[in-house]
Amino acid sequence: MYASTRGKGYAEARPIGEEPFRPTKTTQFFDKLRDHLLRIGVVLIVCLVIFLAIARGIFASPDTARRALETQGFSDIEITDHAWFMISLRGGDKNDAARFKAKATNPAGKRVEVYVFTGWPFKGGTIRTP
Repeated sequence: MYASTRGKGYAEARPIGEEPFRPTKTTQFFDKLRDHLLRIGVVLIVCLVIFLAIARGIFASPDTARRALETQGFSDIEITDHAWFMISLRGGDKNDAARFKAKATNPAGKRVEVYVFTGWPFKGGTIRTP
């Protein structure tokens, strides 16, 4: 025989004479701990996504810029600067993650300064003049 639970706020019917489940202090502690860890995990994931969206150019390699210049016939390549913040305002595309400033000898034999915009992780390099 089961006692009626209607209007008492209990989730399920319980046998007569049996006390309803009451969480212990240990159970309450672990429930709170789980909730806090879940919140911390969500905050960390959001922070990681924001960081990668803003600062992904930190991970761009100068080797990508060097390869782009060598492929286009440049020689004596010297990478002089690496910028990664607000690249789209520095002449880059919305898909660019970093800008490398380089001094190199172009195929015509002149020493020039060029920008190489690269993406991370899958975009190659785009060479532009300042």
